[in-house]
Amino acid sequence: MTDLAAAYGRLSANARGALWMLASAVTFTLMTTLVKHLGHSYSPAVQTFYRQLAGLIVLAPIILRDPKRAFAARRYGLILFRALAAIAGTVLGFYAYQNMPLAEANALSFTRALWLVPLAMFVLREPVGVWRWGATLIGFAGVLIMLRPSGAAPALPALAGLASARYSR
Repeated sequence: MTDLAAAYGRLSANARGALWMLASAVTFTLMTTLVKHLGHSYSPAVQTFYRQLAGLIVLAPIILRDPKRAFAARRYGLILFRALAAIAGTVLGFYAYQNMPLAEANALSFTRALWLVPLAMFVLREPVGVWRWGATLIGFAGVLIMLRPSGAAPALPALAGLASARYSR
């Protein structure tokens, strides 16, 4: 095992970053596959609980090293809001993964970038020009076409997946 650690230490920062990105892609793929596969047995809320528990186990060594510093913050209300929004987004995302074809549900997670324009305007009070609004609206129209090319209203799982992109991960 020390040979592996030594080899990792000799890698450039870019190569180490690429390995972490690869590990992230593999674990997220495994997670979404398990969410889809176990969807008939466990509700999205239960699956979200176990996902958060796994994250706590991974972070436990860092938290236990210095608990006071790990939980130091200036704006606990904002942190609580973000945590609750992330939980809601995860539950909605898992619901979408369970009730839609996996490729469509995953494609909806990429709409995260489309939410940045309204968030920048409302949360950060940034000026948003007509070109950005136009690009954002065209992007959302493309999502609606992807979901229902026939023009019918998107189903509840699709709307949950779209909403989850705003809050999760």
